Amino acid sequence: MDTIMKIWLFYGILSAILMVTLLILLNTNKLFVHSFYRIISMDILLNLLCWINTWPNRIVYRMDTADFVLFIYENAHFLLDFSTILGVAFFHIQSLSAIMICVHRLTTACFENANRFWSRWYILIYTLIVIFSCTASALMKFPSALYDYETGAFVEGVLPHMTFSISYIMLFLDSNVRMVLKDSVVPRTFSRIYNVRVSNSNAMQNTS
Repeated sequence: MDTIMKIWLFYGILSAILMVTLLILLNTNKLFVHSFYRIISMDILLNLLCWINTWPNRIVYRMDTADFVLFIYENAHFLLDFSTILGVAFFHIQSLSAIMICVHRLTTACFENANRFWSRWYILIYTLIVIFSCTASALMKFPSALYDYETGAFVEGVLPHMTFSISYIMLFLDSNVRMVLKDSVVPRTFSRIYNVRVSNSNAMQNTS
């Protein structure tokens, strides 16, 4: 085990222990009954699961763990693909979770019954977030790890970047999208001023 792996394990395990401790504290102590702590608990739990899911991708291309990963590759290859999908899904989950924390603080400050609402529905909300994120990630195409038996090492599959960017390129080709972008970047007021100046300039040229 090299130095990098030891560092990963050291701070990772300490962080995991801290997160588990906070989860137990927030959900057992009577002081933390507000719905805000339920939201924070869900966020901590999802971050803990995200950290656990990073390990397959951390060890798959390392020579000192190739034998262990090879066993999974040959007997349960779907686990590696599933871990890749989850890795992308957790990007969405963490972003949406951060948004939910902000929405919670805003709603509880503005509405009297917001705390009751969040206490009742926070599990459903986070369940929908997980389902949406996993479904969106599952629809994407990802490169699959391949094992080269000649070199005895895993090789990362190649996937053209065009697969990821083609949808955005097609959007820019749409005339309606270009029009909206133009209106957003160049405010209408400036466009009107520009058109008036052009009209005045043309009128002066015609007069002369």
